[in-house]
Amino acid sequence: MFQRVSRRHIAGAASSLFALSQLPKVAAAQTATPVVQGTPVAPDSALDTLVGTMDPAVLLEALRTAPVTTPLFPEAYGSSMVSAWEDDSDLEGSLGGALVGGANAPLMLAFVVYPDVETAAVRLESMGFDAEEPPVYGRILGQAGVTLTSMFGPRTILQVATVHIWGYGMPILTDPEIESMGEAAPDPAYLHMLEARSVVHATIGLDHLRRVVSE
Repeated sequence: MFQRVSRRHIAGAASSLFALSQLPKVAAAQTATPVVQGTPVAPDSALDTLVGTMDPAVLLEALRTAPVTTPLFPEAYGSSMVSAWEDDSDLEGSLGGALVGGANAPLMLAFVVYPDVETAAVRLESMGFDAEEPPVYGRILGQAGVTLTSMFGPRTILQVATVHIWGYGMPILTDPEIESMGEAAPDPAYLHMLEARSVVHATIGLDHLRRVVSE
């Protein structure tokens, strides 16, 4: 099912999963991001070429309508859902975006498509500068990216030519910790797991993008 999604829709989904009173504690806990500190990998030039040579407007429409076929999509997330993302300040300088989630994980992935590679690169850099907590730059499967905190918890963003892939480190409805949310501060181990989840989600988004542009 496809529909327009605004910041209000995203915030509604987020607040139903993660009590807003706990979000400052999440941000304060993000002091390390070990996942992106590995040995650098050569960029996936083939994928960059495929994405970079596509008309950005055509690519955006494909990302908003293509079904999720990657086997990396977690079965526990339930049926996958793809929605258009627009009318949001986070989309500054872009043509628009798409959201991917599941019945149990409404805020999992986002894709933002820019008119050219340079604009995408500048925007990625500016998001790092604007982050409240020190961002961590690195590469995941060869793609440049950054892990930072946001009002929705940890977020990992990868750039592939004209596209940003956003992996959200959000709780999902099947997390045992959901039941105790709002009663006490989240366990630090759970917060670090959410940070790792943002990287995993970005990686899943990378495979989904590869499949979309390869069809």
